Amino acid sequence: MTVQEAVSYFVTLEKNMAAACAVLSDDEKLIQRHEDLIADPQSHFCRMFDFLGVDPLQEVVAACAGKIWNKASKTRSKVVWHGEELQILQDCVRKSSIFNSYTTDVEMFHQPLPPKKPWWLTGKRLFK
Repeated sequence: MTVQEAVSYFVTLEKNMAAACAVLSDDEKLIQRHEDLIADPQSHFCRMFDFLGVDPLQEVVAACAGKIWNKASKTRSKVVWHGEELQILQDCVRKSSIFNSYTTDVEMFHQPLPPKKPWWLTGKRLFK
């Protein structure tokens, strides 16, 4: 996916989520930030189970929490952004009631990229 396609996808996603949120009452929707889930997976899984009306069994919550990565990858900092794409994304995030807490600092989008190795040379597994 190109940066232009990703920005277009994000803008469409935000519009669809905003439209859904506009017709749902607060008790019919649950907004969950990925960063919050990573920071405290057990309490956020309990919150999700409560929202669904499911008894949050501790062993199930622990198993689900164990599948969460320990930090957000923030892939948006791993591509080269151009002015127009960045401006479209920043405008969308700023206007969004869902994504307005996300970081779109210009500095974050212009971090130098580390040299990329094929995954098989990194010693990392593809899946957790």
